Amino acid sequence: DLFEVHIEQGPVLEQRSKSIGVVTGVQHMSRHEVLVLGQEAHAGPTPMNMRKDPIRVLAEVLPALYAAAARHGADARFTVGIIETSPGSPNTVPGQLRFTLDLRHPDGAQFRSLRAEADQVVRTALERHGLEGSIRCVWEAPGVEFDRGCVEAVRSAAESLGCTTLEIVSGAGHDSCNTAAVVPTSMIFVPCAGGLSHNEAESAAPADLETGANVLMHAMLKL
Repeated sequence: DLFEVHIEQGPVLEQRSKSIGVVTGVQHMSRHEVLVLGQEAHAGPTPMNMRKDPIRVLAEVLPALYAAAARHGADARFTVGIIETSPGSPNTVPGQLRFTLDLRHPDGAQFRSLRAEADQVVRTALERHGLEGSIRCVWEAPGVEFDRGCVEAVRSAAESLGCTTLEIVSGAGHDSCNTAAVVPTSMIFVPCAGGLSHNEAESAAPADLETGANVLMHAMLKL
């Protein structure tokens, strides 16, 4: 059996005053690339109504997708991590726009619905503005449900040590996503200061790390 201890979910554990996150699995996630083809034009002489401006698609897509994520509940995640224009000149209407979408949800049906809405939102915006373009999935990781025996061992170990716990579905991918396919796996989360994780500034209190290590040890002994 394999356990992974991770500094994670700081906002959740900190806000709820929980010392241990009992991780039951990892949410569904996918990444998408959107390309919009416009026409380069000078910012000065080209009237607004004569432009083939790909940024208009972005301006329509972003609020629509934030709203879609909100409709899918607090567990939905929507992130635009890259926005690139070409030629990238401050006084030129771009000839091409590229941006990325990262979509996540722990519930499979909600995740698939969010993906379908993202596709439709992009395609509708392209059609409305009369521009060529595409949206394609460049990476996908299905959700993972961790081994119940390992999860229960973590929960039992935490309770035996008097720790306050919270069941959590991990929002990020981890090595445990891969090991779960070949060996019974679970994870243990401990709080990080200020809610920062996967960040050079992340920090965990020594006492919280000690608690996580003790839960790990007792879970291993239990199994």
